[in-house]
Amino acid sequence: MREFGFSEQATRSAISRMLQQGWVESRKVENKSYYSISPRGQKRLDEATVRIYHRDVEENWDGKWCMVSY
Repeated sequence: MREFGFSEQATRSAISRMLQQGWVESRKVENKSYYSISPRGQKRLDEATVRIYHRDVEENWDGKWCMVSY
């Protein structure tokens, strides 16, 4: 996560919070930890996607765009 500007401590804290909330699941293989989204986390992301990207579009829109410039 360093490439995205997040320190190791910040990443560990975020992962820990997501584990506590049940958004991700972890598994260990030898000395490495692997994380994946849990069903609860997927449900939360799906709900957020609908909320964030929902658009009120008139159902009778003719599909044509009108561009205005000045």
